[in-house]
Amino acid sequence: MDELAKQGYVEGENIEIDLQNAQGEQRNLKTISQQLAESSDVVLAIARPSAQSLANTTQTTPVIFSAVIDPVSAKLVESREHPGGNVTGTSDQSSDAISTQINLIKKVLLKAKTIGILYTQSEPNSVV
Repeated sequence: MDELAKQGYVEGENIEIDLQNAQGEQRNLKTISQQLAESSDVVLAIARPSAQSLANTTQTTPVIFSAVIDPVSAKLVESREHPGGNVTGTSDQSSDAISTQINLIKKVLLKAKTIGILYTQSEPNSVV
């Protein structure tokens, strides 16, 4: 929200934001997706489940996703180079993502000997 303000957007003046949270419940995604697609000029989906739900809900409202490891295998886009349709976004997939993170941890926390990793086993993007 701060970045939107820096770019000159003011809630209620020149932009309306409908921020929704499925609270981790997959069954809420369809209802929220329908509401957002019907009432928004563009929708932002954070993570694969939200992106897939929105992409399956609308073929007309632009859907922009983030935090999706592989949008092609998630069937969100036809290809990275030519997404096709009304869905596009950014991927955090990188062949060296883990090593880059470890190197950053080493630089920031010189004395770190233990690193905790949190992931969800049921999410395909957790497999590295």
